[in-house]
Amino acid sequence: METGLARRLSRLKNGAAGKSLLVALDHGLTSGPPAGFEHYSRVQAWIEHPEVDAIVMHKGALKAFTRRSMALRKPIILQSNGMSVQAVNPSDKPILIEVEDAMRLGADAISLEFAAETSSFGANLSAISAHIDSADKLGMPVMVMVGINDPPQDSASWLKTHRAVSRTLIELGASIIKLRQPPKATDWQPMIDGLCNDVHIVMAGGATDRPEVVLGRTRLGMDAGAGGACIGRNIFQHPHPVRFLSELATVVHGYPEPLHDPAELFAASS
Repeated sequence: METGLARRLSRLKNGAAGKSLLVALDHGLTSGPPAGFEHYSRVQAWIEHPEVDAIVMHKGALKAFTRRSMALRKPIILQSNGMSVQAVNPSDKPILIEVEDAMRLGADAISLEFAAETSSFGANLSAISAHIDSADKLGMPVMVMVGINDPPQDSASWLKTHRAVSRTLIELGASIIKLRQPPKATDWQPMIDGLCNDVHIVMAGGATDRPEVVLGRTRLGMDAGAGGACIGRNIFQHPHPVRFLSELATVVHGYPEPLHDPAELFAASS
């Protein structure tokens, strides 16, 4: 692995465990301001949590965070493609920022969503392949988020589809693959078996749910070999984000108990 790529990839992982607790704040471009993240200052009280390994966001959010001196020391994974749900075909995922510009803005890695839809499969795959090639030239890690609209809901078909797409992205050279929650949390083991030896796999947070459910399915994924989790709504819509991040860190980073006391970190938001 090239020096630059290896060093930047290491910034996205916890030093002791080599696992990644990523916070996704890239929702606004697709669907507008979500509850709990209606404006950027909503996350200011907790985004500096020491267990947050990196943040996923779009370029506008990065500029706004920087103007507010927010998360200046946190590694940034810059979302580089996307589409609004208002579009005729939301599965089209045009490139919105080039790798060179992402680096100029201070990003440590880039993120791309691969919409595995029949109508746009080839175009999206070609764009992602070209973007990975550009990132390789600059030593930038690339995380690819697998998006399959209306995926099969039976476990066997879901696993077959997602394993096939994941292998395609590994062949293209993705550094990290982000996978949605499968039909059953126990599907994580057959889903990533073997694949997790070839690429850093992180789990999406899934639909907003009770904290104990989110922690439980995250633990099953980590036990199956996942390299981390990338969670958005289940953090910023939690009534106590600081406390929940500390609980997530025990699962993702493998601590026997919360390493940081939420009350001591950010009393106002915990």
